[in-house]
Amino acid sequence: MVESLYVHIPFCRQICPYCAFASVRDKHQDHDRYVSALCQEIRSSRYLINSDPLNTVFFGGGTPTQLNSANLAKILDTLNELCGIAPDAEITIEANPGSVDRKKMLSLLDLGFNRLSIGIQSFDTETLRKLGRSHTVNDAIDVFLVARDCGFKNINIDLMFSIPGVPEQVWQDSIRKGMELEPDHISTYGLIFEEGTPFAALRNSGRLIEVDEDQDAHQYEWIRREANRVGYVHYEVSNFSKPGYICRHNSVYWADKPYIGVGLSSHSYYYPKRWWNTRNLKIYVDKIEQDADVTEGEEELSNHTALRDRFWLGLRTHQGVRLTSREELILYRDTRFKDIEAMGRWEIINGFLRISPESFVLADSLAIEATEILEYELF
Repeated sequence: MVESLYVHIPFCRQICPYCAFASVRDKHQDHDRYVSALCQEIRSSRYLINSDPLNTVFFGGGTPTQLNSANLAKILDTLNELCGIAPDAEITIEANPGSVDRKKMLSLLDLGFNRLSIGIQSFDTETLRKLGRSHTVNDAIDVFLVARDCGFKNINIDLMFSIPGVPEQVWQDSIRKGMELEPDHISTYGLIFEEGTPFAALRNSGRLIEVDEDQDAHQYEWIRREANRVGYVHYEVSNFSKPGYICRHNSVYWADKPYIGVGLSSHSYYYPKRWWNTRNLKIYVDKIEQDADVTEGEEELSNHTALRDRFWLGLRTHQGVRLTSREELILYRDTRFKDIEAMGRWEIINGFLRISPESFVLADSLAIEATEILEYELF
């Protein structure tokens, strides 16, 4: 059964030059039509019709708080009417500084949102300018404090590192300022030059140079140590939480459990199949209104792909990936596995293969190592 839903709201006040998500420069006249189409997609989903009440709902984007409270309520009401939302569900909404004021914050709480994720990225003015962000450092601090004051007890902030041309003291001070606010959860991401973005075009023309791998690893490791020092649990490669505040929704992805996505470009997964919607706003809305399918692509996972995905996702977390008895036996017998274990990179505990937090920076390569060992005997 599906217990988790992702809702994509594509509207943004402006499009950041590094962003590759399906987002559109805000046109408020499109909001009502888009929400009506999205609610129709929800009502037509056979997975949601047959679902138990949802345990996690995540409104991402874009900037979901660009929608007014009436439209947000319409989406939640549709879910409640169709399948219900569990009383203790985690209901997250993303917001950018400048997109919410005190009145909107109180409205979000009244609607049932109990987790707020704020896209701050940096607490340095010049870095925000480099990233094309429209908010100020004071905006970022103010929105966090207002959210706390209004009653949000579960707040995440997004912070970015490995930004070209930012001195070490500056990015370190930015990370520290974020931690000093004592958010319940911190997501940290190294800047990625996604193809098709303005930043990728600047890199390709030689006008912007990516931070090299060694420096990226240095920044990542510094952040990991600093977060641990002030009491955060490093529970996933890019995520830190206070005890008890792990993101339940994202944990569904990492645990390879089924989830449904609705809205523009949203992805869904129900083993052995995954599928995704069109990225074109006009096509999405037009097709929904014509009772047509908005799926742009789908894939049925082979045994090889399913194994690789399970290990790639699971090894990103401190819990690790659950092994079958055969997988555990194969790994224990393998000399390469034992060599890596002797280096302290990973270990098997209670049927889970786990990598050490110090080795999270190597999570992708260790997932490849593990699956190559298993594939040799399994397939």
